[in-house]
Amino acid sequence: MILGFVLLAISGAALISPGWYWARAQNPQSLSLLLLPAAGIGLWVALTAMGVGARSLSNLSEVLGVVVAAVGAAYLKCEALCL
Repeated sequence: MILGFVLLAISGAALISPGWYWARAQNPQSLSLLLLPAAGIGLWVALTAMGVGARSLSNLSEVLGVVVAAVGAAYLKCEALCL
């Protein structure tokens, strides 16, 4: 399960990297944008460990939504800075 989370975080960062490079050519960008999926997964794990929400294995599908939201937010930020 932890390996799956790591692979999701890496794939999220890989999806963000083309937009990050493109935005970086126009405005300086920090590396924290590439860490957004990992931070989202970490927050999700912390909330789940504290017992927030229902407890079942179906909650694992929420992690994919967290990564998709992180990638979307990163592209929105890059687009807002480049306008």
